[in-house]
Order: sequence, then C-alpha cells, then structure tokens
Amino acid sequence: MSENVRRTNTNNETFRTCKKPECKEFNPQPIEHFKLVRKGRWRSRTCKSCEKEWFKQWYIDNKDHILMLSKLYYENNNDKVKERHKQWHIDNKDKFKTYCRQYWQINKGKRRQKCRKYQASLLQRTPLWLTEDQLNDLNMFYMNCPYGYEVDHIVPLQGKNVSGLHVPWNLQYLTPHDNRSKMNKY
Repeated sequence: MSENVRRTNTNNETFRTCKKPECKEFNPQPIEHFKLVRKGRWRSRTCKSCEKEWFKQWYIDNKDHILMLSKLYYENNNDKVKERHKQWHIDNKDKFKTYCRQYWQINKGKRRQKCRKYQASLLQRTPLWLTEDQLNDLNMFYMNCPYGYEVDHIVPLQGKNVSGLHVPWNLQYLTPHDNRSKMNKY
C-alpha cells in the first residue's frame, strides 16, 4: 500500500491525501473523491476538484488545437455527426422544448428583434402595385388558416438564392413540421 493512503478502523473507510499542495479540499479526503484509473485498478493521486481545475486550464491553453481537431472530425464524419444530432433531438424532445422556452424567456429582446426583422421583410417585399382587393385577399388568407396549419411563402422571403414577394399567390398552408423542415428553401 502506498504511503499516502491510510485505512481507518471506523466502517473500513479509506482516505487519501491529494498530491497537489495547493489543493483547496480538506485533506485527507474520502477515497471516493479520487477518480478510478487504469480500468478501475487504481485511484488517481489528485482529487477530482484539482483534476477539474487542471483540465480547465489545459483546455484554455489548447483551445485552438482542440477546435481544429473538432473541425477535422466534423469534416470527416459529417453524416455521422448529423445523424447523432438528429437522434438526440428525437430522444430529448421535451428537454429541447424546455430549453427553447427558457432561452426565449431570458432573451426577449432577441426574440423581439427577430420578429421585427421578419415584419420588416414582409413590408419590404409587399409590392406597392398590389390592388386593394389583393391586399384583402392577403389578409383573408391569414384569417382563414385552418387549425394546426401555418401560412408559408412558397418562394421564401429571405432565401439564399431567390427572394419571393409577399403576395397572395405566393402563400400556402403547411403543417408546422413541414414548414420547419422546408425552412428558407425553394
């Protein structure tokens, strides 16, 4: 048995002293505060909190290298990564909804900004040459939207390659799932 481990007779507990002199934990510590290494055959010589601090510093020092490796892995395993992300969203639907709800509660200004940007794009892409009847048709299209459907622009207003107009003949009803999967594609 190594010199920095001692057994006590009370409940057969094992204690160990962290090898880092700057350790903030009270020493000696219970053996559970030390990670198992080498397939569980030994315990680490530094406590979990010291290892965590060391890893944080190591990450800061090697951040560029880590990001480069991550980018390289993503480029080589693009399909695998996308499939894993898709599966995670399927497995954690409620967790993701809760996260989104909390995010928009915290970032109300960003949400407002996004809504205002969309409203501005509607105004910007509504042609001045529309007649009064066509503007009424536009409003009626929104008013008559069936329950469980959303109004979608066939040619997106903010597409990458092409931008559509906010006119009655560029609108359609889609389910929320279809509308989200379509995104800004044409």
